[in-house]
Amino acid sequence: MTDSEVLMHCNERSKRDEQSEVGNKIWGTIAKLGVETKLSAFDDLVASSFWGNQDVEWTAFYSQGASGGMAIIWRKNSDFVFVNYSFVGSAYIGINVIWKEGVYNLVNIYASCNAADTRALSSNLVERKQGRDQGEWCLGGDFNEVWCREERVGNRGSHSRRNMEDFRKFIEEMDLVDIPCIGGKFTWFKGNGTTMSRLDKFLVSNKMIEDWSILDQRVREMDISDHCHIWLNMGKIDWGPKPFRFNNSWFKHGGFLPFLREE
Repeated sequence: MTDSEVLMHCNERSKRDEQSEVGNKIWGTIAKLGVETKLSAFDDLVASSFWGNQDVEWTAFYSQGASGGMAIIWRKNSDFVFVNYSFVGSAYIGINVIWKEGVYNLVNIYASCNAADTRALSSNLVERKQGRDQGEWCLGGDFNEVWCREERVGNRGSHSRRNMEDFRKFIEEMDLVDIPCIGGKFTWFKGNGTTMSRLDKFLVSNKMIEDWSILDQRVREMDISDHCHIWLNMGKIDWGPKPFRFNNSWFKHGGFLPFLREE
C-alpha cells in the first residue's frame, strides 16, 4: 500500500484459486500495482518493494508539487503476457500488452480537478485510440468527474452539466463500458461525510470484458485515503492447457511402467 493512493486491487480470490492468481498477476500490471504515489523519484528498488521481488519492469510519471505521480509495474519475462511498450501522457500512464494473440491497452488515470485539463486528457486518449495504439482498452483510476447527477451528493453548486456531458461523450468516443459496480455507490468522501462522489471507476471495452471474463467492479472501504479502493472482479479464464508435471518417485511404484506401456 502506498501512503497516498487510489489503489486498484485485483480479485482477492486469487489467493485461493490458481487460475485466478495467474489472471490477477496479469491484471496486476495496472490494477494491483498501478498506483498514485507522492514519490518524486522512482527506481528499481522502489518497484521491487511494491511487487515483492526484483523480477519486474516499470514505468512511472513522477509527482510534481501537490500533484501525485503514477507507476505501473509488471513481471518480466512472463509466460502469459508480453508488454509491447509503455506510454505516458498528462494525467495518465499505460502499457500495451499482448495476451493470447489479443492486444490490450491498460491505462491508469489520475485526472485533474481543472475542467480544461480533463478535456485535454480525454482528447489525447481518444486520439491515441483512433491512431497509433491498436487493441482493446481498459481505463481505471480517478477520473474526477461523474457520469450522472446520481453519482454525486452534496456540493451541487460546483457541479457542471457540461463537464458531465463531456465525460459521457468521452466514454462514447472511446467505446467503453462502465461495468456494474458492487460494494458501494461512491468512491470519494469529504472528511465530514456531507459530500461524496463516484470519481473512481474502470471503463472497459466490450471485447475485453468478454476476453478477460470480467464480471463487475468492486468498491472497498477507505483506509488512509479519502478514496475507496476499487478492483475488477474476473471469473475463471481458460489460460490454455496446464503443463504436465512428472514426479521421479513414480518410477518407484511397481505398477507404473506396466501402466505406462498399456497407455
